[in-house]
Amino acid sequence: MSLSSRRGKHRQPIEKVEQTSCLSIVAFLISVCIGCADSPTPDVAQPKPKSPPVDPLTVLVGHWRSDSNDHHYYGPVDGDTNRGNFTMIRGTRPDKHFHHAYEPISNNENDFNVRIHFAYGGSEDRRYEVGKDGSTLATERMASSSIGRIRVEYIRVDDDTEPAKK
Repeated sequence: MSLSSRRGKHRQPIEKVEQTSCLSIVAFLISVCIGCADSPTPDVAQPKPKSPPVDPLTVLVGHWRSDSNDHHYYGPVDGDTNRGNFTMIRGTRPDKHFHHAYEPISNNENDFNVRIHFAYGGSEDRRYEVGKDGSTLATERMASSSIGRIRVEYIRVDDDTEPAKK
């Protein structure tokens, strides 16, 4: 008694099933190879075009927090006045909001300079360095209580440009 007769009258012999499966696999592999031959081969010697550099000043827009828990909120720069809103909340005075303005002075691919215009008068120039992934920001500025400059680092919190209303 053959294998096909033991399985029932509607079954194909095992040899026939294996032949059909093998032919299907071979046909599939041939179609894949033909498809690959039609696609262009990448030219690795050709340099890839650089994506346009991101303006680091646009990275500044949003909510930042320092390691001393100061929160800075930067709004976008107005094209007519060349100024943006800057709100600062000191970690030691979370109930008090200080509203200032900032003005871009210069920038390049990794950093930029802004002039902070304080609401109480006066201004201060600051240079900001943007982390490669845009999630960190660092600045050096003159410290009023010590001689020299201090470095302050910030991490991006979110895209909010002003504190939540209470």
